[in-house]
Amino acid sequence: QVQTHTSPSMAQAECIDDVFLVAWQNLVQKARTNHASLKTVLFQGQAVHAPESLKLQMLDALKSNTIVTHLRFVGAPLSLTIIKAISGLLQVNTTLTNLNLGVSELGKESMQLLSGALKGNTSIKTLVLAGNPLGNEGAIAIAEALQINTTLLNLILSKTGIEAAGATALAEALKINTTLTDLRLNFNAIGDEGACALADMLRVNPSLRELDLSTCNLTLKGALPLQDALTQNLFIQDLNLRFNVSLPRDFHAATAALLADPAREAYHAEAAAADTDTKPAIGIALADD
Repeated sequence: QVQTHTSPSMAQAECIDDVFLVAWQNLVQKARTNHASLKTVLFQGQAVHAPESLKLQMLDALKSNTIVTHLRFVGAPLSLTIIKAISGLLQVNTTLTNLNLGVSELGKESMQLLSGALKGNTSIKTLVLAGNPLGNEGAIAIAEALQINTTLLNLILSKTGIEAAGATALAEALKINTTLTDLRLNFNAIGDEGACALADMLRVNPSLRELDLSTCNLTLKGALPLQDALTQNLFIQDLNLRFNVSLPRDFHAATAALLADPAREAYHAEAAAADTDTKPAIGIALADD
């Protein structure tokens, strides 16, 4: 008689899969019923390997959900089917404030879909696209959305293959956009040409507070115009130019001095006080943001 045995490791894996699927089906149900405990949906770790059908069920449930504020798909490729579903979600959901699609192998077509959705979205405040091969075409697609979107505050584009052309497109968009406060382009080879375009933008943009251009292949040819722009822009609070190896130490010291200028600090202190005065005395809810 031949006996068949299932190894303990195989049985454990099957058990884990079953538990995982049941748990996520319960989460989908919670999303559909607006369960108060579900504020973040995170497809990360084991969850990134969830069946596409389950991911689509969750995205469909979130269309009518008014509780979840954070959605993250991090660390695994996302199909165009999923990107289309996320784009559709962004067009109808008004509760999501944070969307993280980092390291998801998003390319040109994916970014065109997301750009179209962001043009009409009124809730996303933080968008993380770090670690995706967006390239210049992806940056241009984002720039098109920035010219129309009036809600996005934080845009994380670290290590996304953006070069001078992409940085220039973003700079032109931010001459129009007056909402974005934080732009991170670190670990992108935008070079001096891209830096000069961003410097021109800083001379007219009134909203940007943080600009991260660390490790962006800058020399003094691109960095000096950025430094000069600080003399005309009191709004910016943090201009990160570190780890551009061609820049001397005295340049960084001079930039830090400009950022610490008393007039700049006084402006932001006054703005913070005015912002505090306009907040309601009770009922303030800042959870998760």
